[in-house]
Amino acid sequence: MSILAAMLLLAAGVVLPMALGSMWPDYNWTANYLSELGATGAPHGFWMTYGGFLPVSIFWTLSIVLFYLRSPKSSALLAGVCLLLGTSVSYFGAVLFRCDLGCPIEGSESQVMHNLLGVIGYLATPPALILIGLHFNKTGQKLLGSLTFLTAALCIAGFVGMATPENADFRGLSQRMADFSLFGWVAAVAFLLKQKAAA
Repeated sequence: MSILAAMLLLAAGVVLPMALGSMWPDYNWTANYLSELGATGAPHGFWMTYGGFLPVSIFWTLSIVLFYLRSPKSSALLAGVCLLLGTSVSYFGAVLFRCDLGCPIEGSESQVMHNLLGVIGYLATPPALILIGLHFNKTGQKLLGSLTFLTAALCIAGFVGMATPENADFRGLSQRMADFSLFGWVAAVAFLLKQKAAA
């Protein structure tokens, strides 16, 4: 992985949405989805869509492809990397199909496509991380394996929280647990692999 690509991913995927959310008085980061920042009619929707979602899809893809190219190969790694590209699909989908205000389950055609493409990443990520964690353990990289399994658990918990109607007041927090931990995992893996290569 590239540390530069990982840092740019964090900037677009974590720093920008936190900044834009703080600039929108009616936005509640614990209850509102990240996608609502880029919704049609949102105050800073253009900036979130093209300064956040689009760069995230690009830097995520770049990070994952570089990770695969620079790692010892295995079938588990290949399968995991292919599944992780589901997150690229989800974020690029947020660019092509912006959600309606409030990001409802039902809405315009754009909202329906937004939801369908969005769920791809959330369903593909946990098995992807488990496969990559197994790859790390098999290649003797126990710390990376543990970190990857922990990230998988956080992603599962975040998605379940988002999908639970009774958790509506905390769905934004649940989504951030999933997405931000995933982006943090990329940065941590890039850093640890660079340290290992330099040793």
